[in-house]
Amino acid sequence: MLNKNFLLLLIPLFHTPLLFAQTHMPVRVTKNQGDCIGAYLIRDTVFGPVLSPEGPGHKIEIKGYPPGDLYFFEQEHNTVWYKIKAPYSTTMWFDIIPLKTDDDFDFLLFKNPGPAFCSRLPKGEVLPVRTNISRVSDLRGGRTGLSPDATANFIPSGPGNPYSKAVEVKKGDEFLLVVDNPYRANEGHTIHLHFKKKKNTGYIRRKQEEASLKYHKVHIKIVDQKTGEPVSANLTLSNGEKEAKKINGVSEYVFEGEVYRSYNIRAEKKGYMFTTLQMTVFKKKDAEQIIKIQKIEAGIKVALKNIRFEGDKTAILASSKKNLNALLRFMKQNPSVKIDIQGHVNAPGQKNKKKHKLLSEARAEAVFNHLILSGIEKERLIFRGFGNSQMIYPNPISDHQSEVNRRVEVMITAH
Repeated sequence: MLNKNFLLLLIPLFHTPLLFAQTHMPVRVTKNQGDCIGAYLIRDTVFGPVLSPEGPGHKIEIKGYPPGDLYFFEQEHNTVWYKIKAPYSTTMWFDIIPLKTDDDFDFLLFKNPGPAFCSRLPKGEVLPVRTNISRVSDLRGGRTGLSPDATANFIPSGPGNPYSKAVEVKKGDEFLLVVDNPYRANEGHTIHLHFKKKKNTGYIRRKQEEASLKYHKVHIKIVDQKTGEPVSANLTLSNGEKEAKKINGVSEYVFEGEVYRSYNIRAEKKGYMFTTLQMTVFKKKDAEQIIKIQKIEAGIKVALKNIRFEGDKTAILASSKKNLNALLRFMKQNPSVKIDIQGHVNAPGQKNKKKHKLLSEARAEAVFNHLILSGIEKERLIFRGFGNSQMIYPNPISDHQSEVNRRVEVMITAH
């Protein structure tokens, strides 16, 4: 019989990162780990795949936060709580790696929570040190987490870098990590922790600062959608933090884009539909972005991107102002155009109830009223609500797909 102490010495050898692979047996956590108090202690640098329990545990501890909150997702859905202990003073980061790349995982990270943390959390008395509630990124295989290359501590819902900034830790620091999948349970994810020993903290900090300042060229080309020929248009560039930059009358434009930064790009020209898109700059290579703009014709539709409303209400959020102004400029620049403003809601798995139709109609009317108050003639506008009858994604599996369903569109009725 083997000596018991000898067996104990062998155990750490079977928990080295090199021995973990996708063939590892799945970890099935229970609803206990869906609650803060039942957080699962991660004892190694690679843990998983973990099969999320269905639902938020025995109780919902995070709820009632507005969309776009910097620190919290709106509420828990299918959650797992983890406990992490820093083995030494260093920089810590991690990857949350889904087995299915279209899974959309969000996370909140709390530092040194303390004995009363779990009772204080539902009262809103504690804040995380890092969050990432951005949309899933297919370009990164659906991964999210912390990264030494990232610069932001908190990433709210919507477009954004799927990685938040790495965190400095001291030996013995404790963290609580809550991972949430808003759309489905029992889909696996693996957590890969990284702890970097620091021999020269000044050198590492300098390297991180240099990494955060890396830029790559972005080459924008504007072309006619049908002919592919270059078209001179007015460009607007914004990244959500700095004042938007405007460039008038160009068919090509090159700018230095910050790595991992998302940019909103809008092209406008008289006689054409205005076009808005978003792109993220990645560090591998320079990027080319072709914007195809379409001549105005009756029957053409365009979705008003980033027009957001409060919860299940009709009040337009202040963040929608730039996009509403783009529509306003379009109407003033093309005085012969008449439009049909069409509202849609996201209500998967439900009948197109009266409340859905009324909400979508009221949201379309809110845009209608904004245009009239801004000087557009009422005779050029009509508005309608379609409820959930024209969802682009009948069974959305990410925040992005839900937002696409929850939209206001404009259709040209005359020109």
